[in-house]
Amino acid sequence: MVVLPTAYAPSVAYMSYLLDSSTRIEAHEYYQKQTYRNRCAIVGAEGVMKLSIPVLAGSSQQCPIQSVQIAEHDNWRHKHWYTIETCYGASPYYEYYAPDLAPLYLDKSHRATSLYQHNQWLIMRICQLIRLPYQWRETEQYIGASADVCSQLLPPLSTASTATEEAIASVPYYQVFARSLGFIANLSIFDLLFNMGPESLLVLRQLHNQLSGSLNTRLHPY
Repeated sequence: MVVLPTAYAPSVAYMSYLLDSSTRIEAHEYYQKQTYRNRCAIVGAEGVMKLSIPVLAGSSQQCPIQSVQIAEHDNWRHKHWYTIETCYGASPYYEYYAPDLAPLYLDKSHRATSLYQHNQWLIMRICQLIRLPYQWRETEQYIGASADVCSQLLPPLSTASTATEEAIASVPYYQVFARSLGFIANLSIFDLLFNMGPESLLVLRQLHNQLSGSLNTRLHPY
């Protein structure tokens, strides 16, 4: 069984693990600052960009993840959606999927107040859009995220390739800025969704096979 921490618009690799029905989301950990729990990586004309959800003061290392509340200052929801639109407005499937996702940012009646809930709603909506048959499953008590898996889920820190990023299994797919930036692996699921549309599930299946094989090799080298 793979256990994943909650994540904001998680990486393509993260989403590929949701193809396994035994995957669980860690619902009883403490919040960890400056992680992909409230951050995601997308790409624009200038390279990789990070989006970060602000949380209320007091969300320290000793705050249960489900108790972390989203801060509404600085109009972050509109800024995030504007940045997403700027980066992916010209991608093949943005206009097709944007109406289904925009309300989670722009419509007050669809807004989650906690980080955990926002992440859950967004992940499940994207699963519906790409027809990924995942039913949200949480841990019933603290187990801890699977360390071997989580090392593969980190989004890229920059456009420049690094040894760590090169080690991550990837399945290249069409990206709007690939001609100028090259292919960038393991971005937010937004990148795959808006660029590949209904073929996103095929990419996730291929990547899941690669990652599963890599994990089995590390756990059972002989």
